[in-house]
Amino acid sequence: MLKLAHDLARKRGFSDFVMFTFPHLVSLYRSAFFRPVGITFEHPAYRCQSHVMHLDLLEFRKTHANSVEPFAQLLLATDLPNVIV
Repeated sequence: MLKLAHDLARKRGFSDFVMFTFPHLVSLYRSAFFRPVGITFEHPAYRCQSHVMHLDLLEFRKTHANSVEPFAQLLLATDLPNVIV
């Protein structure tokens, strides 16, 4: 899903992703290159703590253009036949 979102963002010219997630998923999104912005809040519907996360897409593309990290390579690949935006 993140690959699809990343490709759509690239094609539409988005520069950043900002999202919230639950505490048990922060490490997952950190491994997907998101960074916590230091803002937490009580989610009104889920009634639990939520953390705001950020991914600078332009910086990510510059920093990881020649990365050997498999997940970065997947996100930056433009020739995958199963992800078409």
